[in-house]
Amino acid sequence: MATTLEDVKNNLPPDAVGEGWDDVKITGLVETGDSLARIMMTYWSGRAAAYSKFVTVSESGSTRSLSDVHKQALDMLKYWTDRANREEGIVDDPRLRSIRFGRMKRV
Repeated sequence: MATTLEDVKNNLPPDAVGEGWDDVKITGLVETGDSLARIMMTYWSGRAAAYSKFVTVSESGSTRSLSDVHKQALDMLKYWTDRANREEGIVDDPRLRSIRFGRMKRV
């Protein structure tokens, strides 16, 4: 099923338009033929990068955990990445990862 403008808009947070994700940008991404998951990965990748400078601040007995905002953006990026990989048949199986050995010595 092809991704539509409405599909993307329904999955974006309400403040995405203020970050430049208007109908023109979304339509351009939809026309590339990318899946909904790949388009959402693009969005959350940008948002995680923008939030990477947020830090937790403690002053006057109160704490603002702004680094949590970055963590949540990374969590959403991971969700959409995993979903895109599943849709494309890419499975992250630890048993299939390469391994390395140190120097081997024949005895």
